[in-house]
Amino acid sequence: MSNVKRINVNKDTVIAAVSSLVFLVSLIPILVLGFFDYASGDDLGYGAPCRSVLRAGAVL
Repeated sequence: MSNVKRINVNKDTVIAAVSSLVFLVSLIPILVLGFFDYASGDDLGYGAPCRSVLRAGAVL
């Protein structure tokens, strides 16, 4: 006889674990590209008026 214990794993648990792993792996490219993406050009042009309005006390 063997003293190996069997782990009782539910099908939903496996699906949740695999889905979480796929989600975390899919975040890697976004995080890598985030270091190279920065505001420029039209981002700054459109953002400046919005920032000044928000700083003046406007509420979204």
